Amino acid sequence: MEEIINTEENKTLYEISFVQETENESLPKKMIEKHGGQIVEDRPLVKIRFAYPIKKQTQGFFGVVRFCVDPLKVGLIDADLKFEKEIFRAMIVQFSEKEKNEEAAALENQDGRLRRGKFVRTERKPGYEPALSNEALEKKIEEILQ
Repeated sequence: MEEIINTEENKTLYEISFVQETENESLPKKMIEKHGGQIVEDRPLVKIRFAYPIKKQTQGFFGVVRFCVDPLKVGLIDADLKFEKEIFRAMIVQFSEKEKNEEAAALENQDGRLRRGKFVRTERKPGYEPALSNEALEKKIEEILQ
């Protein structure tokens, strides 16, 4: 995967997510290859049920394909996908290795939370006291009033 990315100077890594009517995996791949793109990774199609009907259909197939292509050709691929009747929805995003590494770190570190790309452990700030019960609160008020 990295060899393709590094050897092609003017090509960028993209990811396309799509929902289509049939279980035909080759449709988006053909459009990518038609415009000079190279498939890096593809995942098998998954049958899904829609929350609302799309073109009078209640279910379809969801797929994801990562590919390298010249940035000037991405618009052509997107336009071809929009005119294809079998594809209900499609979205192309630029994918970077940095994002992939952050996703992997997020899954590994369940104790922290992602903040500006780095994990920071969340702890209670000193000075916070636990909530008081009604009896303890009344006692504290009496101490203050005396």
